[in-house]
Amino acid sequence: MLTKPSVNVVDCLQHAAECESQSARTSDPHAKQSFIDLAARWRRVAETFEYIQRVDSFISEIDRKSQELPKPKG
Repeated sequence: MLTKPSVNVVDCLQHAAECESQSARTSDPHAKQSFIDLAARWRRVAETFEYIQRVDSFISEIDRKSQELPKPKG
């Protein structure tokens, strides 16, 4: 199931793109590498938010389905 990316994911990807843009504009090799590394970190944070979103959806689906099960007689 595909879901719309959360605001957090979109924000992280925008930060990563900004870092990549800064990297392309600088001529300082150390700064360039720092921006590239920072972009990779922002992308990793975005992946973490996506994972959390998938787990949350999975848990919500399990909760929903468990409510549909017949109640034990007792």
